[in-house]
Amino acid sequence: MPFPDPKEQAILIVNGQDYEEWETVMVRHTLAAGPFYSFRLTCSEETPIASNFKKLQIVPGDDCTIFLGGQLAFDGKVCSRQAFYDSGKHFIELQGASNVLVLSYAHVVHQTMEFNNKAPKQIIEELVKPHGIKFLEEAGQLPTGKIDRYNIAPGTTVMDACETIIRTCGDAVFTSNLQGDLVAVMGTTDSNGTVREGVDILEAREIIYNPSIYAGHPIVVGSRPGTDEVHGADAAQVKGQGTQTSPTGQGTQVIPLETPAYNKTLLTGRGDMDKSFQSTDEVTVFVTVQGWLRPDGKLWERKPKTISVVSPMLILDGSEKLFVKTITFTQDNASGTRTMIECANSIAWAPVPQANNI
Repeated sequence: MPFPDPKEQAILIVNGQDYEEWETVMVRHTLAAGPFYSFRLTCSEETPIASNFKKLQIVPGDDCTIFLGGQLAFDGKVCSRQAFYDSGKHFIELQGASNVLVLSYAHVVHQTMEFNNKAPKQIIEELVKPHGIKFLEEAGQLPTGKIDRYNIAPGTTVMDACETIIRTCGDAVFTSNLQGDLVAVMGTTDSNGTVREGVDILEAREIIYNPSIYAGHPIVVGSRPGTDEVHGADAAQVKGQGTQTSPTGQGTQVIPLETPAYNKTLLTGRGDMDKSFQSTDEVTVFVTVQGWLRPDGKLWERKPKTISVVSPMLILDGSEKLFVKTITFTQDNASGTRTMIECANSIAWAPVPQANNI
């Protein structure tokens, strides 16, 4: 698929072999929705790579790296290969994801299945370490208060166990990065820049929606094992509430806490997590721009940035500082080389609660 700009080229590297000239390209970086980093590449007899079909012996499990415009865009594994041919057509599709995908399939294997007196970061690091995955934090830190005890049921996947912990940490969500690490994002840092109607934006779509049907601070309920000091209703009916609220909500929200309610930090964090997701959905904007590179020559980034959108049609003047949720790089014969940026309401990001005890 020839393009006039040599910077708009996708290169897949597997086992030291470069593969170029794809018919369609899709590389996606996203928050909170797995697989966090993924790709889909296709070729057919109409593209030059088709002449090399017999050498295209790529299979699931192969390590792979993708460069877009000469810059690293993906490092992970091939997960799926689909090949088809008949007398008149040959077609190959490859799909892959960052290495953290293994956490969604691997079950927790631990001597006691119990973690005592450890902070959320310590628990997550211990869960992912057997799989060669690093755990990193971006734009903040998880709460440092320690959880008295966290038990995991046999058959629980590593990602489910990690998700249960991070749901108590307030405005924090999982994603990955270019190197395939597991990353917790707790806010935004600098800006991706500004895109403008009639200048940069090829297509745009905005959804303004109010799913925050709950008024006031969400109530969080839980329980904890009883002791000589804490027993009866004090242990069986522990209550707390989030710090965030919605000015347009109605009704009361009650959230069950999945972990033992040893301290109010867990209750507050769980309530803020739900309210955060509701707030992000209030404003969602999809903007599509030409090419894969920002004006400064770098790839558009998910890591953790905001973007300003100036569009009278969308009632956005650039002051909103939406946070970037998903970056999708695409290329095909019909649309050329494009980047779609999904951004959402940045009001969702609030300081992660750090109180330690009841």
